[in-house]
Amino acid sequence: MVLAYLLDPIASRIERLEVNRLVATLVIIVVVITAIALLIALIAPIIISELAYFIESFPNTLDGYNP
Repeated sequence: MVLAYLLDPIASRIERLEVNRLVATLVIIVVVITAIALLIALIAPIIISELAYFIESFPNTLDGYNP
């Protein structure tokens, strides 16, 4: 509901260009989904490499805390 409220002005501006509201909404949805997918595609490799480094170095970290 909040997303619809936030994206309504964009849909209204697209609608001023003589574009149907349904088409404007579909364009906004496609752009948002593409942006989210691109963001995930850019961030996922970084997260995976950092997680692999963490898993690899975690035993060494625990060895430093043995009494």
